[in-house]
Amino acid sequence: METRKSRNANLEDKRMLYFQIGITVATALALVAFEWTSLQTTTLCIDNDQSEGIIEQMVINTQREVPKPPPPRPVEVIQIVENTVEIKEISFEGLDVSLDTEIPVYSWIEETPEEDPVILIPEVWPSFQGGNLNQFRMYVARNLIYPKLSAENGVTGRVHLQFVVNKKGEVEDVVVLRGVNPDIDAEAIRVVRESPQWTPGRQGGMPVRVQYSFSIVFMLQ
Repeated sequence: METRKSRNANLEDKRMLYFQIGITVATALALVAFEWTSLQTTTLCIDNDQSEGIIEQMVINTQREVPKPPPPRPVEVIQIVENTVEIKEISFEGLDVSLDTEIPVYSWIEETPEEDPVILIPEVWPSFQGGNLNQFRMYVARNLIYPKLSAENGVTGRVHLQFVVNKKGEVEDVVVLRGVNPDIDAEAIRVVRESPQWTPGRQGGMPVRVQYSFSIVFMLQ
């Protein structure tokens, strides 16, 4: 029995068609490959140029001037001088000095001036404005100011004082021996302390300090 080929299965008739299709596909692939390589190469070149520019810029900006080191300090030269001074030995031979010899020690004593003594009963009593103690009582009566608070409260009494008339006739060392209250005591001290100058008392023809005891009576009328 004779074998027959089907016309549809026969490839000899379609050889040229397949050949043309293959050439077309190959050519198209070659063109696509060429264009893709060129585009990729150009893009890489651009990137390389930009990266080189960035690197160059970074190098320029990061350059710093190195400070110069300070000049070295001058070296001090120490000169060594030979000691040529001769020291003479002191000889104590011939001196009559023994361990039992006493060496006098002088001490400085500061002298303090002695206070003038207070005379209680002098040969000549001090005088006040040409008069005696009664003249001083009249001065106190004229210059005494009754403390307002004590007067309002009706406080009265006697203040016993002690004072000294010094060599210059000034009144000093005024103290209250027995008082009434702080206001009245303070007024008694004030009027005595502000006393005008006295004529000082005398002992053996020399002015001396004389002590007085005196009392002031505060009375309301």
